[in-house]
Amino acid sequence: MSTHPTQFDKAGFKHTQIAREGDVAIFRRTSLKTGAEHHETVLIRVEPRTRKLPSGTIVKAGSEKYPTSSEWGSFGWTYKNQETAQAKFDALLVEKKSVS
Repeated sequence: MSTHPTQFDKAGFKHTQIAREGDVAIFRRTSLKTGAEHHETVLIRVEPRTRKLPSGTIVKAGSEKYPTSSEWGSFGWTYKNQETAQAKFDALLVEKKSVS
């Protein structure tokens, strides 16, 4: 399986992973233009099938993937600071442990 990168640039932002446990992660998102920061708590999932993105990039089955914009609110959440992102991270871990 291909794991999700811990650092990547997308849509004018640099994303840097600052925490991860299992499939729950926090990324610091920094504007490449202004340097402004916010944080994203995400559920990293596995791509079920090989597909071609509109950009032409091939995403192979079994690759880990970051939530898309249409999945925001279900698999990804944006926070102004690391503390609130961490609170969501912790809540997701508790929720996952209670389901197991």
